[in-house]
Amino acid sequence: MLGAFSGPGRETVAGPAWDDGQPGRAQRRPPGCSLPSTTAAEIVVTLLRCAPTLDERGCPPTCEDLEASARVVHVDAATVYSALMCCLPHTAGRRGRRFIMGRTRIVGPQGGCVGVETRVTVALPGCAPCPGDAS
Repeated sequence: MLGAFSGPGRETVAGPAWDDGQPGRAQRRPPGCSLPSTTAAEIVVTLLRCAPTLDERGCPPTCEDLEASARVVHVDAATVYSALMCCLPHTAGRRGRRFIMGRTRIVGPQGGCVGVETRVTVALPGCAPCPGDAS
C-alpha cells in the first residue's frame, strides 16, 4: 500500500507504508522490511481504422470526413477503456485480477490509418511451489 496525501488538484505519494492493523494508521515501512514482489505484464491494446486520405485527384478530405473520423476514434478509445474496466477484473476468480490502467493515446493519422492505443499493467498469478518439491 502506498501512503498518499491529496491536495486541491494534485496528488503526492509519500512512499511505501505498512499497516499495523490499526484502522487509519498507515506508517512508514520499518528498515529491512521489503515490499512483496509481484510479477506483472504490460499489455498494449491497439485498435486501428482507415483514415480519410487524399482522393484520386489529390484533394484533401472534407472537414465533415475528418470530423467523423475523429468522432469514431474517440468512441473507440472509450469503448476499449470500458471493455478493460468492465471485463478485466473478472478474469481471475473470486478476488479479481489486479491491474493499473495506463495512458491512452491517439495514433496517427499516418499511412491511411488512425487509431487508439491503451496500455494496462496486469498482475500475474503468484508463484507456487511445484507439486512434489520439498521446501
